[in-house]
Amino acid sequence: MNRRQLFMRGTAIGAAALALPGCTTLQNFFNKVTPAEVAQVVVNDLGLIKNGAAGVLAALSAIGTLSAGTASTVSSDLTTVLNAVGTVAAGTAASAAQPVVQQIEAMISAVISALQAVTLPPVVQTILSAMQVLMPAIEAAVGIILPASLAPKAEDVNWARGVLAVA
Repeated sequence: MNRRQLFMRGTAIGAAALALPGCTTLQNFFNKVTPAEVAQVVVNDLGLIKNGAAGVLAALSAIGTLSAGTASTVSSDLTTVLNAVGTVAAGTAASAAQPVVQQIEAMISAVISALQAVTLPPVVQTILSAMQVLMPAIEAAVGIILPASLAPKAEDVNWARGVLAVA
């Protein structure tokens, strides 16, 4: 058998494997996750983001170097996160969850940007870092395409989940 025949057989087998029934996306095929499981993971992770946002919101009053304007902006952005998280439920279509997840990501980025010049307690820094690590995993789970450089490692996602569970 020459190389061309071998390549053609391998390609045909690979294509057949990707067309397995029940595998609606390539991501589901490789992760062996059904869409309902992905939705529950998203809901769980968004709940952890909510815990983190509530923890940072509660800690704002203890940050003495925070100006009133920055505190108001950060408080508003974190409240938006808290409200947005509740709009995604198990069974929500990924396409419906995408704009909500993008809004949450934008608000978390805005909070981090607003607090860059402020000396934060280590707990707040850790919570914000964990939120920043977990968001790309949530985005990927709802089908938002991200550059490979933003894909978090599984151990980082597990760390972030652990931090946010107790935030």
